[in-house]
Amino acid sequence: MGSRYHCCRPNYAEALVPLTAGPTIGHIRASLVAAAEPTFPTAVHLQAFGAWVLRRPALLSQPLEVSTLGLATAGERSARHVAILGYAAAAGQLSEPLRSALCGGLAWLRERAWFRPHQPHTLEADGRPHSAWPSVRVTQMGPTI
Repeated sequence: MGSRYHCCRPNYAEALVPLTAGPTIGHIRASLVAAAEPTFPTAVHLQAFGAWVLRRPALLSQPLEVSTLGLATAGERSARHVAILGYAAAAGQLSEPLRSALCGGLAWLRERAWFRPHQPHTLEADGRPHSAWPSVRVTQMGPTI
C-alpha cells in the first residue's frame, strides 16, 4: 500500500534533516544557563528570574533588597518588585514578612486598571502606555530613569 504522499514527493527523503546535525540538548542547555546567568547590568527582576531558573538562591539577596526598598517607598512600587518576590517564593527564599508583601503586591496587581478607558489598547508597562515611558539611560551602576 505505502504512503499516499509518495507519488507527490519523490525526493522526500532528501528533505529530512538528520538528528545528529546541529547542537545537542547539552549544548542548548549550556547556552540557556549562560544566558540566564545574572550579571550586574541585568535588570534586577531578570537577575531574580535567573537565580530562580538556575536554582541559585544566594543570588536573590540583592534583588530582594531592591524589591523590599521599592515596595516600602511610596510611589516606587512596580510589577517588577512583585515579580522578584514571586521568584523568591518559588525558590523557597521568602521570609514571612515578605510573604505578606507578596500577597499585598499580587492583590495590587489584580486591582490595577491595565488600559486607559476609551483609548485603544497599547503596549503598557506599570499602567503607563508605551509613549509615556520615561527614557532610560544605562550607567555603570545600571539603568537609571
